[in-house]
Amino acid sequence: MFNHLVICGDEDSYNKKDEVKKSLMRRYFSYKIEDLKSHTSNDYSSMLNRVSEMVSYLKNTYPNSKVFGLVFCGSNIGKIVHKRENDINYGLCYNKEIASLSRKYNDTEIVVLDTMRLTVSEIKDIISIFINTKYEG
Repeated sequence: MFNHLVICGDEDSYNKKDEVKKSLMRRYFSYKIEDLKSHTSNDYSSMLNRVSEMVSYLKNTYPNSKVFGLVFCGSNIGKIVHKRENDINYGLCYNKEIASLSRKYNDTEIVVLDTMRLTVSEIKDIISIFINTKYEG
């Protein structure tokens, strides 16, 4: 049984997304990474729809697996904070504490990462906390 990470990003986040993806493949080998590829435009609604649809599909297809989405955004991130679509919770996580709280109390399934303000190291730390924090209700 594989767990799943669905990743996508805009054109401004392409390099950081790919660098983090390589690290994720080494660190989370029990996860299958579904890369929806970066958009060539900053159409966040379309990007979020694709990620939430895939997360929803994978959750329904593999109910015993962990399924998370990672959205890498280089700009205009304010439009997508706490968006809810397809019964999937989004959260803008800009540090490890917020990533933990987002999972623990909101059952956030898709984390939105600001690649303009966060370093690759910070992004990796946030993802680690996000994936490893359990929802407490």
